[in-house]
Amino acid sequence: MLAADKAPDTGHYTISVGTTETGATTTLQTTETTTTATQLGVAMLSDNKYFDFMIETDHFKIYFHTSDKEFASSLIRAAEDAYPVLSRVYGGAPSSKTAAFLFFDIEEAGKLGFRSGAPSPTDPNYSAGEFSIAEPLGDGVRLYFPAKDKVLNVRAKDIIAHETGHRFLRLIYPKVRTGMSLGTYPRWVNEGFSVYVGTEFSQQFRYLDAVVQEAKRGTIPQLTLDTLDKIESSSSRLYYGLAATVLYHIAASHGEQALKQLLAEWNRGAGFRAGIEQILRASYNDFEQAWINRIGGIAKQAKDGAELYYSLTGKTLTVATSSSTRLVSETGAMTPVMGESSWLQTNWQYIAIVAAVVAIAATAVTRKPKSARARGLFRPVRLSR
Repeated sequence: MLAADKAPDTGHYTISVGTTETGATTTLQTTETTTTATQLGVAMLSDNKYFDFMIETDHFKIYFHTSDKEFASSLIRAAEDAYPVLSRVYGGAPSSKTAAFLFFDIEEAGKLGFRSGAPSPTDPNYSAGEFSIAEPLGDGVRLYFPAKDKVLNVRAKDIIAHETGHRFLRLIYPKVRTGMSLGTYPRWVNEGFSVYVGTEFSQQFRYLDAVVQEAKRGTIPQLTLDTLDKIESSSSRLYYGLAATVLYHIAASHGEQALKQLLAEWNRGAGFRAGIEQILRASYNDFEQAWINRIGGIAKQAKDGAELYYSLTGKTLTVATSSSTRLVSETGAMTPVMGESSWLQTNWQYIAIVAAVVAIAATAVTRKPKSARARGLFRPVRLSR
């Protein structure tokens, strides 16, 4: 599946907007029931004093203002569709519902504690998200979308899955505290898992794009798993992308179940290195070198983040069932999906065969010598503390 417009084992949703005696309501209703997800979500008066309305489903509660009703409905649909991906990767889910607080006003977001992930007031024209337990809102995901982004696109899907992933990690594995001030596990573990689930759900490859672009320029610094956190301040997108490649390497080499096994081992108290060696059955240094070699071997060869994703996962490009789905890469490349009745979908096998024959013929004619093997991904660089 190229993009998660509909995740496996979830229902299709329809949205209807109407009025009742108590005022306007927005209804979210499934037309196909294959899970226990709430079939009917109605916009009702908020139980949070900072927001006008809320919609509640089996796993989420989204809070919003009157003007944001339609987009809030779309977001909670996406959140429910992301839930199976989150549960699969993290090996479970929190016992409580995830609260999502939707902002379109940047000043309001700042006043209510939207901190580290919030856009600058001087540059409010991009979407952002943050998970926090800070008051006054407490436990929940903060989401900011400027007026131009009131649409459920892959960026919105990525943000809701990414930030919910942070909450899953904190509540399911409370001892896996990351970052310099919190614990013994590097921060990239937290961000890497969130980028992983966000990418798996949204099929947006903006962070993997950064890895490809920097690899081609030869500007990725020499890093180890212990020092990866040091580049976050200088290149957050590259940092997030590299963090995700560690998890994709684990999933490809040991199966995706190794990710939740690793979190469980750390949560039982194993040290960072000890946990890796116990679950992956390899020395820490061997695992680290295998990751460096693998990324170095494919990042320079990929044309964009989407191609890097398929190389990392070993997945093959398949025909999607939704004509609205797009495989999106920040480099500007977009792979269109073939609709069910399209000529391309009907004849794509023949097109592929012809293309392969032409490529083989061209190779036989030119017989150019192979280029020298690309060197490793990382270049030495001095990192300041």
